[in-house]
Amino acid sequence: MKQSLCTECYQLTLDQCEDVILIPTGLGDTVTVYWEIEDKFGNCYIGDTDTDADGFLSIDKSQFVSGVFNRYSGKYTFIVTSVGAPPPNPVCTPIDMTICEETYGCVSLSFTDETLIG
Repeated sequence: MKQSLCTECYQLTLDQCEDVILIPTGLGDTVTVYWEIEDKFGNCYIGDTDTDADGFLSIDKSQFVSGVFNRYSGKYTFIVTSVGAPPPNPVCTPIDMTICEETYGCVSLSFTDETLIG
């Protein structure tokens, strides 16, 4: 995954105990979205899912190694590579997402343990 150094990612912190990763995209309702998630070591995970009626997409964490998304794993970079059709190979350019009326090329994901807060 190539991400421009000039692009600021939307910052999103999720509870590590949730079974799904829920990401706002602003890409419309019920469209197929192809995505990539890259960890701090450069390992890249790819997949596809449909957005819901509000433009959110959910990624089932059961498709990954158990415990990969936790408060110690650092930040992950999420990008959308294609909407509606499989991305070209190789994928080089993320598709912009509109989150809270701002345009972002990526989402920076981190995880926390909500049971330790308050």
